[in-house]
Amino acid sequence: MDAIRVMKYFFAFPYVGGILVVASFFFPVASFFDPNWFGDPSYSYWMWGLLGTVNWNFHGTWYWWTEYSFIQNIIPIFVFGLFCCAFIIFLAIKIVLKARKIGIEEKFLDDIRFPIYSGVIFAITLIWMSVIEIYFSIYGFVDYTPVFSFWGQFNVQFGISGIFLGASLPIIGFVLTKIYYKRYDYLFYEEEEE
Repeated sequence: MDAIRVMKYFFAFPYVGGILVVASFFFPVASFFDPNWFGDPSYSYWMWGLLGTVNWNFHGTWYWWTEYSFIQNIIPIFVFGLFCCAFIIFLAIKIVLKARKIGIEEKFLDDIRFPIYSGVIFAITLIWMSVIEIYFSIYGFVDYTPVFSFWGQFNVQFGISGIFLGASLPIIGFVLTKIYYKRYDYLFYEEEEE
């Protein structure tokens, strides 16, 4: 019936969520721009260690230039960020492939691995954010001295919020499947008898 047909499309939640997590790595996780300090650079930072610097100045007319470089003077953060990215992308690809398999076979989204993978993605991202905050508060950031609060100075961008949103979609799909299964359990017994 209709409830069973609807449940077979719940695989789209983890499928879209996994794609969103992978797509988030193309966007910066944090950026800093202070409109009160003209001439100072603004920064964009990616989880995998890319740092975009926009320098601008006024000489009769406004002009700016952008420089991209990997954080090289902070090797532990660079390596840790690459490790976190690789593991998160690995889990997101596993989510997408498993959701695709469920969609092709027209099964229900009742695999406990979806919320587990999403929980691990949440945990890795929060650990990465904490390590960034602690490390930069001890050693400073680019031209900022120590006692620098990274998340107090930088704004969260889509690189982080996309990971959180994408990791929450498999959990939502799993919970909806459980709710539908509990609410419409009599339909499943009728389908088995036929």
